[in-house]
Amino acid sequence: MEKLLKTLDSDLVLIKAVVGEETIELHAKRDTVEETCPYCGAKSKSVHSVYPRTISDLPIQEKMVKIIIHKRLFFCRNPDCNRPLFSETLSFVDKYGRRTNRLTKKIKEIAMNMSARSAKKVVNKGISNDTIQSEGYDALVRYFVEEPVLFYRLHSLYIKISPPILQFIIILH
Repeated sequence: MEKLLKTLDSDLVLIKAVVGEETIELHAKRDTVEETCPYCGAKSKSVHSVYPRTISDLPIQEKMVKIIIHKRLFFCRNPDCNRPLFSETLSFVDKYGRRTNRLTKKIKEIAMNMSARSAKKVVNKGISNDTIQSEGYDALVRYFVEEPVLFYRLHSLYIKISPPILQFIIILH
């Protein structure tokens, strides 16, 4: 289990692992002495408090994986910084995210290629159909935004054509 955590962040240390019938809980913390304030760049060793943060990861042997990070809140000792506290940053999850980046990526890949119900069976039992549909929609929108797009107006309909494969989206006006 320690190796699994090291693939996410080399500074993560496993505190304990709890394996249940349907879930695997990994309790971990970052093994660093100091952190850098994301607002001013000053380094700090002063810990204000520790709080748990639960993050979902890719399933292992059809069991949901929950990583409970014991995340530290630091004092920023820089008098010029407008934020007296900051939390340690995790590179493998978005700022307010509840899933690892690799789980989010997997959900998007699967959502683009199958229905939400089928994707839910493949990804994880703890993820809703709405989440899978939302991630698939977001990925689709990003695809169209990044690709060159042509718009044609046909009375009150707009037809959107995007290469490389001519894909059509009809937007009701």
